[in-house]
Amino acid sequence: MITSGEPATALTEDTLGVTFRPELHTAGRFYRPELDVVRFIAFFLVFLTHTLPSGRGDEFVRLPLRLAVLIYGVQRISDYGLFLFFTLSAFLICELLLRERDATGGIRATNFYIRRLLRIWPLYFAGLTIGLVIAVLRHHGRVTYIWTAWAAVLMGNWFFIFKGNPGNVMNSLWSISVEEQFYLFAPWAVKLMRRRSLCGFAIALLAVAGVWLYVLGSGGAPAEKVWCNSFVDFGFFAAGILLCIGLRGRVTSLHARQRLFLITASSLCWCLAVYKFHCYSEGTLAVNRSWPLICGNGLIALGCCGVILAFLGIEQSFLPQPLIYLGRISYGLYVFHSLAIHFANRLWPPVPGDGLTLCRNAIVSLGMTIVLATLSYRYFESTFLKLKRHYEIIRSRPV
Repeated sequence: MITSGEPATALTEDTLGVTFRPELHTAGRFYRPELDVVRFIAFFLVFLTHTLPSGRGDEFVRLPLRLAVLIYGVQRISDYGLFLFFTLSAFLICELLLRERDATGGIRATNFYIRRLLRIWPLYFAGLTIGLVIAVLRHHGRVTYIWTAWAAVLMGNWFFIFKGNPGNVMNSLWSISVEEQFYLFAPWAVKLMRRRSLCGFAIALLAVAGVWLYVLGSGGAPAEKVWCNSFVDFGFFAAGILLCIGLRGRVTSLHARQRLFLITASSLCWCLAVYKFHCYSEGTLAVNRSWPLICGNGLIALGCCGVILAFLGIEQSFLPQPLIYLGRISYGLYVFHSLAIHFANRLWPPVPGDGLTLCRNAIVSLGMTIVLATLSYRYFESTFLKLKRHYEIIRSRPV
């Protein structure tokens, strides 16, 4: 069991070999480096889904069938890295806001929005600008002007739903719009609701997500219109909120085998979502796919919570320091990975079914992404992060 030498507060879960201990970090501070590792895992899954073959066209024509099926399965499961980002983000935001309320008796919403603005907007708008410049140089300016305008007012995901994929190098930034939409109501929900009411609010968000999944599934909506729908994605934010409320500021003390079990169970949930419920399959959903969509999304959210629980409470000495650092710069990794993949594929156009080409481009893309994110964090983002600290009530990740 991973402990810190302080007595654990045993609950009824002791019968399962699980105990809880209070948060051991100093008062007025909340930072868990193990969750930076989860951030990197979420990014790496997103990276895999954008670099591995998706099964379309003749990508697998030169690969053995079993290997092609395995790669396609990994690519499909990796899609859920984005939902892991959403769940973790809601968990951390809710935890920080609850700690602020407990420490000060209220929530300073203005400070919250300034912190989010300083953390998200500089790199976000830099990414949009890069995408716009590349599109203009490639003579794709018209659709990109419209896409950039939608994204600039934090409605980039709804562009995908109403207008389709803009084909922009930086179009993966649509998910930032969903995060920002969540921030619109997150501080007010924590400020105005007690824990029980906040729990009810999160359950209501899950219900809303379920209704939208039912409607979209019944109508045979294209997968991307489900994937990018804010009301569907809010279900994963709700899962993070419920996890935060359930833990009540504590961390689990688990044996290594228990953590391995949680990771295995979470992976199984995601596999069931892919292979049993065919969640987010390419193309148009079959009619009457509502319940498989609802069940699949529930399993994805459960798996996201399981991954977070599996890592939460691991002592820093057990964690690879490079992964903590990569998790710390994961926002830059996410913003720049599409750009790196684009340039790698321009330098070495991928050959369908050529495994060596796929591996080479993936490795080059990952290396380029890490370099760009490192430079961005050191010379660009850190300036705004230092300003952000002036508006922190509860200190979080060090700069």
